[in-house]
Amino acid sequence: MSSDGRTVNDVMSFVKTCQGADSQRRMKFYDGWAETYEQDHSILNYRAPDHAVDFLMENFSGPPEEVQVLDVACGSGLVAKLVSPIGEK
Repeated sequence: MSSDGRTVNDVMSFVKTCQGADSQRRMKFYDGWAETYEQDHSILNYRAPDHAVDFLMENFSGPPEEVQVLDVACGSGLVAKLVSPIGEK
């Protein structure tokens, strides 16, 4: 349960309200979800960004400090947030 009392079931029920929505309704849904998007993904234990970074690091042949990742229009930039400390000197 989150600090505001939301549970996995609460978040899943909320996300299901967007199923089958047309593109305009889907855009409104995500605009409204923006405020709690990252918190809700944490509640759901969303691990895709972590897996993406693990994959990048396992398959990048150069030094980690040379990693350049463009994380554009892919959610809230969670991959970039996870990768950025790797390249810091």
